[in-house]
Amino acid sequence: MLSFILLVFFLTTPDPVAFGHAGPPYPILVNQQFSGGTLSIWADPDVGTGTFFLYWEDKKELSDKKTQFELTAVSLIEPKLETRASFLALESAESPLVAEMPFAHEGPWQLSLHVETDGMQSQAHKIEVDVTPPGPAPWEFALYLMPFLGIGGIWFKLLYKRARYRAGKRTGGVGN
Repeated sequence: MLSFILLVFFLTTPDPVAFGHAGPPYPILVNQQFSGGTLSIWADPDVGTGTFFLYWEDKKELSDKKTQFELTAVSLIEPKLETRASFLALESAESPLVAEMPFAHEGPWQLSLHVETDGMQSQAHKIEVDVTPPGPAPWEFALYLMPFLGIGGIWFKLLYKRARYRAGKRTGGVGN
């Protein structure tokens, strides 16, 4: 009965870590049309270094033109913090363009994307991303370890009492 109650408790209690991003990159822009082609962006925005993957497909008539991308991130918590990343796509390829941007803190950041094809400024696009820590903090590991240490302590205490009881039984006395 106790195990059923615990199962129901853990299945119905929301895990605060599940709301953050700790995993593979996820799409933040999908098949967005620009004057030079179609762009998709996948992001892994972690505190410290965030990684962005740009998938660019040129239009056939513009395939010989150079396309430049610029990502600018501005913190919505501290508007003075800003970071940039630039790319140059010379041709359409299956592999993505990869950019790394430094992020000073977690929280919401606004990305501004500018696409320029052979000097012609294309439209700008704004995207909001939530920057998260790259993994659990050391104190979280200690917190998650506590139940296992508690159960281990109880187990060792029972083994100790059992050994004392058996030792007392062999000598003829009663173990405590």
